[in-house]
Amino acid sequence: MPACQLTNETVAARKALAGEWHPVREVQVLEFLEERLLALSDRVPWQRRIDLHILAEGHDWSTVHSRAQDTSARVLAMVPGVEVVDLYDGFSDESPCAWRAREPSQSPWRAPET
Repeated sequence: MPACQLTNETVAARKALAGEWHPVREVQVLEFLEERLLALSDRVPWQRRIDLHILAEGHDWSTVHSRAQDTSARVLAMVPGVEVVDLYDGFSDESPCAWRAREPSQSPWRAPET
């Protein structure tokens, strides 16, 4: 999750500034996936081509969040037939995700009735 990575990168940076070695490489799972796909290149065993035009959802709250959104768009674009047409903020007023998050009648613990 971007928030966890943000926290972990901050801890690692503080340790580095204090001259301490941080034994864990902090990498967002999307960046790891992108690295693996790039390393495998033509050897990625895609099952089939899917022709989709998509929007990549994310947030611009921090550099970690922005990187996650950009990386998700790049990873999705690697899938044969997928075209990322734009990015959007999932917490904008136009987003169905944000509406559900703010609307009490759409609690995540209750299934929608429609």
